[in-house]
Amino acid sequence: MANTARRAAKTLLLILVLALAAGLPAGAQGAAKPKDGVWTVDYTDSYQQSLTLSVTVKKGALAGIAFPKGYGSLSFPDEKSLLDYVALLVKSPSYQDVDAVSGASDACILLKEAIEAALKKAR
Repeated sequence: MANTARRAAKTLLLILVLALAAGLPAGAQGAAKPKDGVWTVDYTDSYQQSLTLSVTVKKGALAGIAFPKGYGSLSFPDEKSLLDYVALLVKSPSYQDVDAVSGASDACILLKEAIEAALKKAR
């Protein structure tokens, strides 16, 4: 009986691996590319920090970030460090991989979460 269960588990695992290799829909392998345009979200995190953010998507990639209602709950050492950080997020192949600014870790997390919410809306 144990051998039968092991064989069934191995078979199921093999089917799963083959299905992934064959290419399942985008949602199963990773997020679909966002549609081009400008996408705005009013985002509030679990700590009740909020931010209204607009992202511009061009050719399926993040191309710009704007703050139509100001900086919300973002707390950076100064405006220049915020704007430099935003520029890094836009230029980076993966905005999620950009390190936080010293003294603004929570704000960086809030910003990345708001960007993700906007990009999710664009998908």
